[in-house]
Amino acid sequence: MLISIKNRADVYNYRFTGFCPTTNASEPQAITYEYLLNTKMISTVKFYENYEHPYSVNNFGEGVEVLQSIVIGIGSDYEVLAFTETAALEFKRIKRDLEVAFVDVNG
Repeated sequence: MLISIKNRADVYNYRFTGFCPTTNASEPQAITYEYLLNTKMISTVKFYENYEHPYSVNNFGEGVEVLQSIVIGIGSDYEVLAFTETAALEFKRIKRDLEVAFVDVNG
């Protein structure tokens, strides 16, 4: 299953390797293109309703307040999708799609 996010300047993604995002994280980028996520490649998924978690970074730029995030394990790397307040419905959609994908695989 592929999950797509298209042209959402209020959704950010970044990636890091290992367990120390403060030293290994890439710069957060707004998803102003088509972002595809292949659920077959995902090993773990974690959902956070607030942005205080071990995978959070703070360099989103001035005025950007992240409220929710999804941490996706792909091999030894982690991909983080960070959602601002205006992207709350997009967070719910992606969360639901990921939950359905994992139920289909495991059930």
